[in-house]
Amino acid sequence: MTPYVTKCLPKEDIFLFSRIERAVQRLPDIDLGEDEDGRKILLSCHILARAVARVFKVRTEDGFLVGGRCRSEHAWVVTKTGNIIDVYPVAVLGGPLLIDNRESVSPMQFLYSISPGMQEKYRDFFSRESFQRSVRTITKALRSAAKKD
Repeated sequence: MTPYVTKCLPKEDIFLFSRIERAVQRLPDIDLGEDEDGRKILLSCHILARAVARVFKVRTEDGFLVGGRCRSEHAWVVTKTGNIIDVYPVAVLGGPLLIDNRESVSPMQFLYSISPGMQEKYRDFFSRESFQRSVRTITKALRSAAKKD
């Protein structure tokens, strides 16, 4: 079955998404160690989005996933044509997801709300050595997974 949305998305975005999807799905469980406060680091959307951006040359966005009564801090990547690839969807088994963000008929696009202030708010957190180390570790693993194509 070919989903209808493929008629709306640029072929290069579909190809890029397929590469990202395969690489992310090939990632093993990785122990990211502990942060500066001795807490175990869990893989987050912020870490994974930054690693995907480094490997696949896309832009990271920080913001919120908004729907109903839910407003969750989140990060995703954006293709050159403006479509969203949610590399680590919130409360979803599966993913990544490719979302048509260029057509006003897409209800999914309204779930993603960019927050320019988030970079400022979390500047100290995103610049912590443990966060940066985690991004480097996942970037290396993603590069390895992407080479298997």
